[in-house]
Amino acid sequence: MVKNCQLGPVLSYGSEGIVHSGTWRDTLAAIKVLSNQYARRVENEVKLVRSVNHTNIIKYYDLEYEQGTAYLAMEFVAGGNLFEFIQTK
Repeated sequence: MVKNCQLGPVLSYGSEGIVHSGTWRDTLAAIKVLSNQYARRVENEVKLVRSVNHTNIIKYYDLEYEQGTAYLAMEFVAGGNLFEFIQTK
C-alpha cells in the first residue's frame, strides 16, 4: 500500500505503465503505476487535468511517489478502455 493508494487486480498494461483497480483514500480508483522518469514528464498534465471538472473528462486524484515508483490515482470508469470502445464502434 502506498500512502493513499491500495492496489487491486491489474486492469491493463500499456507503454506508460500498468493500470490496477484499487482505492485512493477509500474511493474506487484506477491506479496507474509509472516509472518516476515517465511520471516527471506528465506532472504538468496531471496538474492541468486536476484543475478541470467535466463529466466527459476522467478525474486525476493524485500523483504519489514511493521508492522509485510513481502512482497516478484516477477516476475508475467501468466498461473497458478507450481503444476497446473505439474498436466496437
